[in-house]
Amino acid sequence: MDKILIEKYFTGKITAEESLEFKKRYISDPEFKQEVDFYKNVKKVAGAVDDENFKVTLQCFESEFSRRRSIRPTDRIRTFIAIAAVFVIGFSIVSLWPTKVSEADLFNTYFEPSKNISIPIIRSEGSQEIITEAFDAYSIKDYEKAASLFEKAFTVHRNPELLFYQANSLLANGQTEYAIEQFKKHLELQEMLTNRSHWYLALAYLKSGNLKETKIALRAYIKTGERFKREEAMSLLESLE
Repeated sequence: MDKILIEKYFTGKITAEESLEFKKRYISDPEFKQEVDFYKNVKKVAGAVDDENFKVTLQCFESEFSRRRSIRPTDRIRTFIAIAAVFVIGFSIVSLWPTKVSEADLFNTYFEPSKNISIPIIRSEGSQEIITEAFDAYSIKDYEKAASLFEKAFTVHRNPELLFYQANSLLANGQTEYAIEQFKKHLELQEMLTNRSHWYLALAYLKSGNLKETKIALRAYIKTGERFKREEAMSLLESLE
């Protein structure tokens, strides 16, 4: 009877008549009061768990311990409450513990190939035609073709920006290690997009699972003062620290 009354009280299903009985027992019965107070402490710890789960948990433990006839009822209740408290605390910790996000998930969240902010796509002839074809392929996300064309175009024109777009194409196409090589090569050349290669190099290292180099590249990028993707770089670095 005590167990049912206490259970109804803590799950909010107690009737008005039972509530009067509960208050009377709580004032007049020290042992009953002790059990209720113990429940209150458990319930306080289990604040993140709903009443129904709390009830089910206690019922499971009561069922287990009710088979042990040699234990006095009050001791049995105290024991299963203690075990329930451990269970609830563990459940709460697990449910609130931050889930580790994989490097692949982070990469997919932060990476998108750079937009073409360098050369307008216009039809041309002669040596410029290969650059147009490269940006054509890049614009339709044919990154395998774009990477190859940018490489050829750089060989002819030696324009550092072409390395930047080639490396972006390689990274988008899953050629991570080669992309890292090309971003590092681009960083050795000073031009308008050089600083941004730090950001994309960090993402390439992230995709490859090299978190140490990822953080080094992110810090280097933030230090440049570049506004492009700055907040994202700071957020990603914070998540990796």
